[in-house]
Amino acid sequence: MGWKRRSDLNSRDRITRLRGALEAEVSKLCPSYGTMDRIKKELAEALREEELFWRQKCREEWLKAGDRNTKYFHNCVKGRRIQNRILMLLDDLGQEHFSEGAKGNLAVEFFRDLFTSSNPVDLDSLFLGFQSRVTGEMNQLLTRQVSSE
Repeated sequence: MGWKRRSDLNSRDRITRLRGALEAEVSKLCPSYGTMDRIKKELAEALREEELFWRQKCREEWLKAGDRNTKYFHNCVKGRRIQNRILMLLDDLGQEHFSEGAKGNLAVEFFRDLFTSSNPVDLDSLFLGFQSRVTGEMNQLLTRQVSSE
C-alpha cells in the first residue's frame, strides 16, 4: 500500500501535482529557473505517459471491434464529429441562432467584447493586492534609451 502511494502511478494526480508545483514556482517573487525547467520536463513526461495510456486503451477497444474494420473506424470519427458540433448559440437577448453565419457573428462579438478594454479610469484599484515583480531599478533598465550594444 505504501509503495503505491510513493510510486506516483496515477497520472492524473501526478499531472495535477506537477501543475500545482509549477504554478507555485512561477508565482514566487524570485523563481528558480532550474526548478521550473525540471518541473516542466516532468510534466511533459507525465502528459506523454497519459497520452500513451489512452492511445493504447483506445487501440485496445478498436481491436476488440475487429482489426482493419474501416466501417467501425469511420463511425467512430463520425460520432466524434457529431458530439463536438455546436448546433445552436444563444445571444444576449436569449434568441437561438442555428445558421453558421449567425453563430460565427455571435462568437466574434463575444470575443471582441471579452478582449476590448473597458477604459478603466482608476488603474491603481485594478492592481490592488498584486505583488510587484519588477523593481524600480529593473524598470529603469527596461525603459532606458536603446544603445548600439
